[in-house]
Amino acid sequence: MLPLILARLSATLLLMGTTLVLSLGIGVLLGLLAAVWVRTWKDHLISVAAIIAYAMPLFWIGLMLILLFAIKLDWLPTSGMEDAAELSYTPPAVVAPESEDDGGTWRVTLRVPENLRAGVDTAARADGLSVNAWLVRAAAAALGANSARRTRSASKMSYSGWVR
Repeated sequence: MLPLILARLSATLLLMGTTLVLSLGIGVLLGLLAAVWVRTWKDHLISVAAIIAYAMPLFWIGLMLILLFAIKLDWLPTSGMEDAAELSYTPPAVVAPESEDDGGTWRVTLRVPENLRAGVDTAARADGLSVNAWLVRAAAAALGANSARRTRSASKMSYSGWVR
C-alpha cells in the first residue's frame, strides 16, 4: 500500500501546491481590488462572485473546470498524470475541412498501452506533431485515407489530423 501512495505523492503535491498558489493569488488579488473599489459596482460584483463561488459545491466546480479546460479548450487531459513530461503544453492540431461535405469529427478518449506510449510520443515528436494529430494520421494511413494532411498553397498553413 505504501509504494502505491508514494508513487502518486508527487502528482498529488503538485496538484495541491498549484491549487494553493492559484487560489491564494486570485483571492488576494480580488480582495485587494474590492478594497480599492469599495462601495462601487466592481466591489459588489467581486463580492457576489465570491459568495456564489463559495456556495457552489467543489466537486461541481471541478467538473465544470474539466469541461472547460479538457473538453472545450483541449488544453489539459481529462484525468491522470504519469510523469512530468505531460506537463508540457502541445497545442491542439488545427482541423479544418476543405468543403462543407467533408463530414464531422468525433471525440474519442484513447488509452494507449504503456508499452506503446513511448514509441508513439517519440514518433509524434519526430514528425513535429501532437500525439493526437499523429494518431489521427496513423489511423488515416491504416484505413487508406488520403486526406491525412492538407496544405494551403497561398498561406502555407498546414492542417493535420483531419480524417473523412
